Amino acid sequence: MRINATPMESLGVWKPATAPHPTWSPAERERFAKHLAQAIESSLLPAIERYRSFLDREILPVSRLRSMPGSPICRTGSTATSG
Repeated sequence: MRINATPMESLGVWKPATAPHPTWSPAERERFAKHLAQAIESSLLPAIERYRSFLDREILPVSRLRSMPGSPICRTGSTATSG
């Protein structure tokens, strides 16, 4: 499942918005939640999506090659040479 499809309220990073802040007014709590949501949507989620894409594009193909018997890439990361 993509993290972008996950409800923001279920992410751990959302916890400060639901934590008690007894010295904050309702308007301050609302403003904080609004700004936190904006930061999550505009920065965190796109960064996580870019990281997921990097893993899919760069890391996963190499890790699959390393696990395939007879692969030209040995488990130490060097390439096999023909004799």
